[in-house]
Amino acid sequence: MNKVQLIELGKTTLADQETQIENLLDTVGHIGNLGKTIGNELETDIQIMGRIEEGTDKNVVKMTKTQQKLNNFLKKTSNCCLLTIVAVEILIFVLLLTL
Repeated sequence: MNKVQLIELGKTTLADQETQIENLLDTVGHIGNLGKTIGNELETDIQIMGRIEEGTDKNVVKMTKTQQKLNNFLKKTSNCCLLTIVAVEILIFVLLLTL
């Protein structure tokens, strides 16, 4: 190869490298934009999950209070009281059937 051919080969190689660098920069820019988009989506998802967590916490508190009320109610009503009520209802039912 002579000097002219080497210079032309060098110019061609340099132009190819510049094109590849431009393509690489475009790709890096695109990946950067995708990263920003993913970051924004994650922030939105975190906010949504925070609201869900707050709602869940409120519901757990409500359920705990309701469970405590139910336990208190069950403590107040004894089996004897319930059996007495059932016996009275059966007696009333039998009296109504005989009339």
